[in-house]
Amino acid sequence: EANRLLEQFHADVWENRSKRLDWPFRYFNTVLNGLRGKELVVIAGETATGKTSFMLNTAAHWAAEGKTIGYISLEIDVVDLKNRIHQKDFDINLSAESEKLSEEGRSKLIYEIRKTVNQKMFFCDSGVRSVHEIIAGIKLMNMLHQFDAVFIDYLQLMSCPGKQSKDAEIGEIMGSLKALAMDIRVPIIVASQLNREVGKNDKGIPRLSNLRESGTIEHSADVVILIYRPILYNKSESMSEYHAIVAKQRNGKTGTIYMDFNMTRQVIEGTGTSVKYEEEFATSLV
Repeated sequence: EANRLLEQFHADVWENRSKRLDWPFRYFNTVLNGLRGKELVVIAGETATGKTSFMLNTAAHWAAEGKTIGYISLEIDVVDLKNRIHQKDFDINLSAESEKLSEEGRSKLIYEIRKTVNQKMFFCDSGVRSVHEIIAGIKLMNMLHQFDAVFIDYLQLMSCPGKQSKDAEIGEIMGSLKALAMDIRVPIIVASQLNREVGKNDKGIPRLSNLRESGTIEHSADVVILIYRPILYNKSESMSEYHAIVAKQRNGKTGTIYMDFNMTRQVIEGTGTSVKYEEEFATSLV
């Protein structure tokens, strides 16, 4: 049976039948492998680094490509999430100042909203935080819609009753999410906070040890991407500079992707080059 599955896996790849999800940002695929299902991916960063922006940008890109996406939000309601997605076309804050839009701007917003009507991006902002209830909901939604990826924002807001410590609770949650990914054969992408110790690092650059409850998160995750904005530690740095540090990738490389973050429009784009990647990380691949 194992041999048959292996042969089928490679045959699907060679015949372009695999459901691999390539990352939607420039330069990402020079470091990160495409997602084939079953992966548990952690997107971690400090407050105000743009974790949710990264998640929404990725989800919206894939939905625009025709993928079916589930997005579980434990903190932000669906109207604000959709406003953030459409923010890419506007300089006015759509969640707080949409009354300032001109007639032309209002028409454009309605047009952009209606353009996404056929996209298969399904949100859940019910406020449920129990990991078991969240997983049951994802399984039901997946039966109905057959997801290509599921996003959860964010890990530390989830709960698992009966655990004696936060470390044990996060360990159970991470193990349950990994089991879910394996069960439904869909990548699960979950946001996570970093601990306060990151401020003690050189230039505040995060590492795996800065994950809250780091041991349990690192153990279960197949991929860990750490979000870093230099301006949070050096006010002379560019407001738009944004790094995605691939700190862990099972069966793959690690490295940093250099990006641009337009905070006003909530847009993230890859700007890094493979030259920077090779200079910094080629030695680790030998």
